[in-house]
Amino acid sequence: MLRPANGDSDEPSPEARVEAYFERLIDKVVAHPRYGAAVKQALDDRRELILNYHSHGAGQRWCVSICAQGVGVPLLDLGAPLDELAHIRGVADLEEHCDPLMAVFADRLVERFRLASRPRVYLNGAPRV
Repeated sequence: MLRPANGDSDEPSPEARVEAYFERLIDKVVAHPRYGAAVKQALDDRRELILNYHSHGAGQRWCVSICAQGVGVPLLDLGAPLDELAHIRGVADLEEHCDPLMAVFADRLVERFRLASRPRVYLNGAPRV
């Protein structure tokens, strides 16, 4: 679905480049022995996917984890942790890139895996508002 940035150029638009990037990223996740199996199992179990955009500290690029909601212990008032299915390092440089990039990534995942619901986006382990 690459389309020219303008009518005079064969260069893909920035949006098309981002979509292509996430398509390649999904290909790599699926091909990875552990990540691919974990994502497939979560999808087979009909678990909702969560994209956790996060940092490992100052000066580090931002990463994204494909996660599924874990199981909590309601009787002990313990919430459910995120089960990390796949971890992708160095997706972006800034926290501000979270919403636009994760929107594209979520769209690509919905289309690729025919998801019934769009993955939720978290920032550093907390749901985005």
